[in-house]
Amino acid sequence: MLKSLLAIVGLFTIFIAGGLAAFAEDTEETMDAIFVPVGRLALGPPVGVTPKRSAVAFPHSQHFGYTCMTCHHKWDGNSQVQSCTASKCHDQLSLPVKSKKARANRLEAIRYYKYAFHQQCIGCHREIRIHNKRLERSGKKIKEPLQWPGPTSCVGCHPRE
Repeated sequence: MLKSLLAIVGLFTIFIAGGLAAFAEDTEETMDAIFVPVGRLALGPPVGVTPKRSAVAFPHSQHFGYTCMTCHHKWDGNSQVQSCTASKCHDQLSLPVKSKKARANRLEAIRYYKYAFHQQCIGCHREIRIHNKRLERSGKKIKEPLQWPGPTSCVGCHPRE
């Protein structure tokens, strides 16, 4: 009886181990890895544009609290992330000429790479600063440190060389 029980336990263990190994093989073949850059990324103007200021040393890993889609709004979640200026999203290299139609002008302006970056980055940093000020003025006890809002000035992002 003991031999039969040990044989059953042994076969069960082999079956489970074999199943886990097969699962691991399937998982390795079907799962794609997502490589996320960490540290600071140099954000500069697209090819063909002469920069007036230094590139932005963007601390990518400090922004991991946001979803990827916050900034990479046209990313499908599967393919490689493309540069904003290469994706026919913010590919206009110069400021558009103002038109009389305000809505058309806004749509054209958002295609201008510099406008898009400034709206996204500085706009978010300003929202955080406003949120922090509201919390401070509310008189409520703040349990955790306030989120650093990030730079909103030219030199804050583009240090002098």
